[in-house]
Amino acid sequence: MSSWVAEMESILPGGVETHAPVALEGAKLEATLRPESREALAASLRVSREHGKGLLIVGGSTELSFANAPCTACVRLDTVGIRTEREIDLEEGVALLPAGETVRSVQAELAGSSFELPFDAAGPEATIGGVVASARQGFRYGPPRDHVLGMLVALPSGELVRFGGRVVKNVTGYDLNKLFTGSFGSLGVIVSVWVRLQPVPERVAFVAAPADGHEPAALLQGARGASVRAAVVASSILHFEVAGDEAAVEHDVARLRTLGGEVSSDDAFGGLEEARHGGPFRVRVTGRPTRWAEVSQILAAGGGVVIAEPARGIVRGTFALDDQDERSIADAWNCAREASRCAGGPFAIEAASVSARYGREVYGAVGATAPLQRAIKSRYDPAGILNPGRFVGNA
Repeated sequence: MSSWVAEMESILPGGVETHAPVALEGAKLEATLRPESREALAASLRVSREHGKGLLIVGGSTELSFANAPCTACVRLDTVGIRTEREIDLEEGVALLPAGETVRSVQAELAGSSFELPFDAAGPEATIGGVVASARQGFRYGPPRDHVLGMLVALPSGELVRFGGRVVKNVTGYDLNKLFTGSFGSLGVIVSVWVRLQPVPERVAFVAAPADGHEPAALLQGARGASVRAAVVASSILHFEVAGDEAAVEHDVARLRTLGGEVSSDDAFGGLEEARHGGPFRVRVTGRPTRWAEVSQILAAGGGVVIAEPARGIVRGTFALDDQDERSIADAWNCAREASRCAGGPFAIEAASVSARYGREVYGAVGATAPLQRAIKSRYDPAGILNPGRFVGNA
């Protein structure tokens, strides 16, 4: 038995499993760690750092394919079972949530209350920590960083550090919440998160309007209504979710009727989320909202099935590719670059096979920011044990 295993078993009784190599994200994982407390998590990071053991950090596994590849870790660290402090304060509209808890379970708990959790989950297994670590943005609530007030993070040194707190005024100096939101577990492991809950709207209405036959500017204007919470163009239909007080919703519904909009009792956004996650290669382009139609045309011409959010300037394309066909992979990648240039903003590959990502930068043209990104990685994870190979520049 290696000294690392012996030390780890003393820290995680019953939480260490050694096994034959398991391939995941290009890594060959020979052991799995399942810490059950924040202290055990921090200690396992410290011991792994001392022994030079690379760790693949895994939560609900819904966003694993959104990172550089291949990963060079040899150990899987599962965060789902970590128990830590938890609080939901409906008077203040805030919640302290364990990173391993699923988004769906919290949403179910809040159902019927005056607040909702403003996170869009990729599926029933998506965790709080996974949504924050991947900066996973759905159609309704926008980026998680807008709702995170604070967090507790375990660093590779074995330290447990807090950033921010339960109120906005606790965030002074550098807002490190935003640094760790979207860091994909490459700087530290998120243990728990303070979230600002969102009041449940007085009324929610769904409206569908034909996208064909209208100028892109008119559709963009429709998507920018004061109470329009989500606006998505898919398959030549513009889907709206209008949410707010009764008067504001009624005003925007009337305005959308001028675009041929019809009120529906069906929530189409669940199906749109599923469609967004279909296909083996998915790209996201973010740029000027006024360019959404041109960007959509570029991705569609390249063979992508397009879903666009005009008001946010986000356009996604899903490509059906053969993992073994290097030409088609290169074509899809070049299509993403062309769309990015048109949008005047960055692109990112949200999902692709390990072979399609190998030797490529999924975070797009990081350019002049790459040295800064690597310096940040070196500052927080100098030994490079957290998700090695998955950060910017394969750090």
